Amino acid sequence: PAATGTALAEIYELIDDGGLDGGLVNLSARVKIRQWGDNIVLGIVVKGASPRRFLIRAVGPGLAKYGVTDHLQNPKITVINEAQPFEFSNDNWEDAADSNAAARSVGAFELESGSLDAALIVGLGEGVYTVQISGVDPADTGTVLGEIYLLESN
Repeated sequence: PAATGTALAEIYELIDDGGLDGGLVNLSARVKIRQWGDNIVLGIVVKGASPRRFLIRAVGPGLAKYGVTDHLQNPKITVINEAQPFEFSNDNWEDAADSNAAARSVGAFELESGSLDAALIVGLGEGVYTVQISGVDPADTGTVLGEIYLLESN
């Protein structure tokens, strides 16, 4: 019960239908950030010629309404593709236009206005991407929910 460490869980969709016919459309992980430098690392692999749109969220304060009292106060999302020189980043979900509309479209709960949860809507072409979720402030620790949703591509 007292053991700690790093674990890797991998989920693969074997039949690629773009998530439009009952395929994999969401991945989430709830983790406790215990000290500065800890983070959640999620991965996305995109295959095919057409870019895919994703809603990526880091929910800390939004967990309070579900009884999580030790939540990360101000989470930050960073999406990296090492093969291409770019990085997407967000630490205030309201900066991501239409993120609550996107959340509704995939059945996710909405984030509260003024909260410091983070969200991104990104279009990603073929490649391997790393999603890192951490606290903005080095002193910020607590539980955070990392979520990746595949959005319909229209």
